[in-house]
Amino acid sequence: MAFRSVSIGFLSLNATKRHATTATGSALRATEVSIRGLETRWGKLPEAEQGAIADSIATAEKADWKAMSLEEKRAAYFIAYGAHGARNQKDPNLSKAVWSWVALFIGISGGIFAYWETQKPQIRTMTPEWKAAEDARAIELKQNPFQGAYAKVRKEQEKNNTSN
Repeated sequence: MAFRSVSIGFLSLNATKRHATTATGSALRATEVSIRGLETRWGKLPEAEQGAIADSIATAEKADWKAMSLEEKRAAYFIAYGAHGARNQKDPNLSKAVWSWVALFIGISGGIFAYWETQKPQIRTMTPEWKAAEDARAIELKQNPFQGAYAKVRKEQEKNNTSN
């Protein structure tokens, strides 16, 4: 059993078990590894077989490229740059699902907020009775003679004094 790391292009493959063994214990040779239709089967292959294929392709790449078959060249390109692992195509329905869940949670939180706002009691200092008592107290103490409640009373007093 060999533990190796193979680097092909930008792709680095690490496998725990690179070579499968037969009943006699001999390692699989590169010719026994099937690379036909690799693009469709790569994600379903066990890691050991992926490693064996990557090893056989790496060995073939070290030799003359003209001696490689078209399938080996396609497999080498797919292993290095194919749509698997981090470059895997994302699900086309994923964005719809994400936006649906986001809209659902925003709707639920908006509903909770609306319910909360309708159910909370009115603040007692915001009632009209409180405001009237507050204005009466401000007039009694002659608070803010320029803009407050006392200012209105003072202006009326001045108007009455000037008209007399």
